Amino acid sequence: MSAKKIIPAVVMMLMIAVASTVFFLERREVAASACTACKRELHPGWVFTLAMKNGGQETLCCAKCGILERLEKQSQVVSARATDYETAKTLPAEEALYVYNSDLEHCAVPQKRDWTDHQPVHLAWDRCVPSLLAFETRAQAKEFQVVHGGTVLDYNESVEWVKSGPPHH
Repeated sequence: MSAKKIIPAVVMMLMIAVASTVFFLERREVAASACTACKRELHPGWVFTLAMKNGGQETLCCAKCGILERLEKQSQVVSARATDYETAKTLPAEEALYVYNSDLEHCAVPQKRDWTDHQPVHLAWDRCVPSLLAFETRAQAKEFQVVHGGTVLDYNESVEWVKSGPPHH
C-alpha cells in the first residue's frame, strides 16, 4: 500500500479514537454527577449519600430520593448523610431537620405529555416530589419554611411522611 493511502487511513483511525475517548469521558462525567436511583442531576445543596456495607457509596439527588433508597436497601446501608441546603455541609441524616413539601423542587420533572392512542398521558408520580430539604438547625428550617412553605420535620417524621405521605387530619 502506498503512503498516500496509509496516511489518510491512520489519520481517520486517530480521529475515531479521539472522538470515542471524548464520548466515553463525557458519558462517564454525566454518570458520576447523576443520582444513583433516579439518574437526575445532582444539586450541591440537596445531595444525600448512603454508605453501603460493601464499602461503596450511593449519591442521591435529594433527601426524598435518599430516604426512599435507604428504605429499599435497609439491610445494605451502614449510614446516611444529608446536605444542609443553606451551607452544603454534610451531617448525619438522623441529626438533620427537614422541610417537606416546600415550593422548591429542583428535582421535579416537568409534566411531559406523550400521546398514546391520541390520549394525553400525564405524570402520576415522581420519586422526588414533594421536595424534602435538609437543614442543620431547626432555626434554619423554620426560616426557610416562612419563605417557601412546607412542614418542618425531624428525620423519623420525614421517613414516615416519605413512606406514606403526610398524615390526614
